[in-house]
Amino acid sequence: MLAGLAVVASPSHTFAADCQMAVSAQEALVFSRPAAGSVIKEFGDQYDEMSKSKKFHGGVDLDGPEGEQVYAARSGKVIEAGRQIGKIGATGRTPGSRLHFEVLRDGKPVNPLDFIQ
Repeated sequence: MLAGLAVVASPSHTFAADCQMAVSAQEALVFSRPAAGSVIKEFGDQYDEMSKSKKFHGGVDLDGPEGEQVYAARSGKVIEAGRQIGKIGATGRTPGSRLHFEVLRDGKPVNPLDFIQ
């Protein structure tokens, strides 16, 4: 089993899935795409319009229409959630609606595209 892996998929709130249900470490590293949209912001260092400087982006942003359904990336156990998650939206720091999808391994962000099946 793989410990220390969490998934965050949210327009503005935190959601984590405990992957202890995985049969193997390989299975724990496979996720479904949580929304159908295109990647509009990549993982890693990105130019931030608000601060006018480079900032680390710990996930990927997928575009989509406001209110579009967000799906679970895999089965698991919710260990923390703010307001209930389920639709694509905007936080006010973005020019449009999107889903921020983030994968943490041992508490550190890793590129989610490396884990999407």
